[in-house]
Order: sequence, then structure tokens, then C-alpha cells
Amino acid sequence: MTAEELIELTPAQLKAWRKIKLGVKEFERAGGKFYTCLSVMGAYNGEYVQEILPGEDGDCHADESGMPTIDNPGFCSYADDRAGVLFTAKGKALLEGDA
Repeated sequence: MTAEELIELTPAQLKAWRKIKLGVKEFERAGGKFYTCLSVMGAYNGEYVQEILPGEDGDCHADESGMPTIDNPGFCSYADDRAGVLFTAKGKALLEGDA
């Protein structure tokens, strides 16, 4: 198998991914905005919040604002760094044609 085939989403994963994408669009159309800090994605009302600026005091602190959050290590970005994909033992065997 190729790396692309091993990374390809299953039908159930693809269905869930499409729901996430649709949810993001619906949330933004409703005036919501996102704020991320490392692995935490927060959501806030864009009608009353102009922006959230890292390193600024602002009118209140984002961490103490009560915004709903989702914490997932997969949200964490490494900026412009290249990222290597590490396969499981089963994935490696399939990639190398040993399975």
C-alpha cells in the first residue's frame, strides 16, 4: 500500500470530517469565530468580540473568558516546520508490503 492509501479516511471518518467542515461553515455564518492556542480550539461570539490578540491584556483574558473549548493534540500546529508521518507497526508492514 502507499502512504496515501494508509492515510485515506474510511467512509465513517470521511462522513464525520464532512460534518466538521459543515459545522465550521455554519458556525462562521452564524457570526461565530474561532480562537486557537496550541491544542485548544475556542469559540466566541464575533458580534461582540473584535479579535483576540496573543500577548495582550485586552478587556479580559481569553483563558478566563468562559468560551467553550475543545482540546485535541491534533489541533496543535508546528507553523512552517515539516511534519513526518509515523505509521503504526501494522501500517509500516502494509507500506513495506510485508502484510
